[in-house]
Amino acid sequence: MHRSVVLALLFALSACVSPSNSPSIPPGMEGGPEITSIRTVVDDVYAIVSGDKGETRPWDRLESHFIAGAQLTASRTTAAGTHEVRSFTPGDFVANARQSSERRAFHESPLVTRILQFQGVAVAISSYEARVGEAVEPTFRGVNVFQLVRTPEGWKIASIAWSDEDAQIQLPDGWSRRGR
Repeated sequence: MHRSVVLALLFALSACVSPSNSPSIPPGMEGGPEITSIRTVVDDVYAIVSGDKGETRPWDRLESHFIAGAQLTASRTTAAGTHEVRSFTPGDFVANARQSSERRAFHESPLVTRILQFQGVAVAISSYEARVGEAVEPTFRGVNVFQLVRTPEGWKIASIAWSDEDAQIQLPDGWSRRGR
């Protein structure tokens, strides 16, 4: 179900921000000075999780981007066609990523990121591509959905949910090429 929600959000947002439909986004929700701060947090997550095999990464900095009680959730379709959801605390995610980064390279980079913000809440939907190990071409692509809140210390992540492409569902054209 989470995968369906993520994909529905992606397609809904894609429709909202297409040039012919841009008036459908209420004034004040896209753009503005805080979007830069939000984008900085999102881009930093990509930078922190990416690195070569054995490279020390600033995991403490990653954890500092989250509010207490934050959740990370992966949704995927199994080979049998069923949906699987796995949730992590930021600490659990870092423990798994730290072990994995000792064994292999992982590089994840955003393709297209759309951010909507109202008052102290924001959502960033970001398509990505990732390379694992020594791969030169992307190993997989998908979508990350970040929910952020403004705190006294700045923008923090309340949750990240993600899902990778599969044989049945690919990134739409507007989300599959690099661009802001």
